[in-house]
Amino acid sequence: MSLLWVTVTIAQDLPPPQNATEILKELDKVHEVAKSKVESRRSAAISQIQGAGNSGTTAVDLYLKALANTKFLESPQDYVEWTRKNQELLHSLSFQNAAQFQMRYLAMALRRDDRHDAYSQIPECLVYLETLSSDKSLRQSPSDSSGGSAQSGSQLRVQKKAVATPPSSDKPYPEAIALINQPVNKSSVVEWFQISDLLPDKAFFAPSAGNYESIMEKNIRGPLRAKKDARILQAWDKQIAQETSAATESNSKQQADTFNQTRLPELLFRKAKDTAAIGQSNRALGEIMVLIRNCPENPAMQDWITMARGLLTNPSVASTDVIPQTNVGAMAPAPITTNSSAPGTAASAPTLPAPPTPITPTPVSAQ
Repeated sequence: MSLLWVTVTIAQDLPPPQNATEILKELDKVHEVAKSKVESRRSAAISQIQGAGNSGTTAVDLYLKALANTKFLESPQDYVEWTRKNQELLHSLSFQNAAQFQMRYLAMALRRDDRHDAYSQIPECLVYLETLSSDKSLRQSPSDSSGGSAQSGSQLRVQKKAVATPPSSDKPYPEAIALINQPVNKSSVVEWFQISDLLPDKAFFAPSAGNYESIMEKNIRGPLRAKKDARILQAWDKQIAQETSAATESNSKQQADTFNQTRLPELLFRKAKDTAAIGQSNRALGEIMVLIRNCPENPAMQDWITMARGLLTNPSVASTDVIPQTNVGAMAPAPITTNSSAPGTAASAPTLPAPPTPITPTPVSAQ
C-alpha cells in the first residue's frame, strides 16, 4: 500500500513555481552567455583564418600548424619528415593558392549567419568564383571543374598539357586540387579550431572551396531562386560562358564534342526551367524549342518535349510575386569594392552579364 501511495504521488504534477519571472530571467541570461561564447569563438576563428587568407604563404603556414596539431599531433617526427619531403609542393604556386582559396572560403562560411544570410553573400560569392575560375594553377579538366561533388585526390585529373610545364610555373598539382576540393568541414583547420558546428548546412552552402558549379548553384542560384529573383538567368549565363571557355581552352576535340552535344544542352535546359520558375514561361518555351530543333538526337529529348508540352498547356507556372527584371538592380546587395587580384583578397564584385537574346547553343571548337 505504501508503494502504491508513492507511485500515485509521483504521478501528480507539482504546483507552478512562485518565482517564474526570476526563472525566465535566469534562462535569458544563460542564453545570452551561451550566444556570446559562440560569437566569440566565431570572431576568433574568422580573425585567424581571414588573416591567413591574405597570402599563399600565410595560408600554408596555418594549414601546416593545423596539421601539426591534428594529424601529426602524436607523431611530430613524422610531421618533420613529411614537410621535408614535400618542400616543392608546399612552395608551389598551385598549393599556396589552394590553401589561400580554402581559407578565404572558410572565412566566408563562418560569416554566414542570420544577419549575413545567403542572399546578402551573393556579391562576395561572385567575386570568389571570378577569381577561382581565372586561376590557372588550379585549372582542372572540364569534367572535374564543371560539376559533381568534391572528389578525392586519387580521382582528380589535371590537364596533361599543364602538368608537363616546369615546376616553377603555375602548373596544377594533384595535391593542391585535392586540397581545394576537400569539404571545408573536413579540413585540419576546422578540426584544430573545433568550429565545425559554426559552419552552414551543406544543403545551403557548397561544402567544397573548389567546386565552381556547386558554389554557383547553392550559394548563388539557390538564394536567387528562393526569392524568384530574375538575376538567376544572368547567373546561368555566367556559368555557361565559364564552361564554354574552359572547354575551348582544353584543345581537345573529344572534350569540345562532349560539351557541345551533352553538357551545353543540359545547362541550357536547366536555365530554361528556372526561366519558367520565375514567371517567364514564354521565354522558357522558346529556349526549349531551340534545343529540340537544334539537338534532335539528345538523350534528354523526352524531358524537353514533356516540359514544352506542359508550358503550352499550363503556361501560368510562375507565382505572381516574381521580382520584375527592371527592379532587380534595386534588390541587389551592395557590391564589394576592395581591389586585388590575389586569390585570398576580394576584388571588385563582377556584374552578372545580361542574358543573350535569343539563346542558342554555341558550338565549341577544339583549337
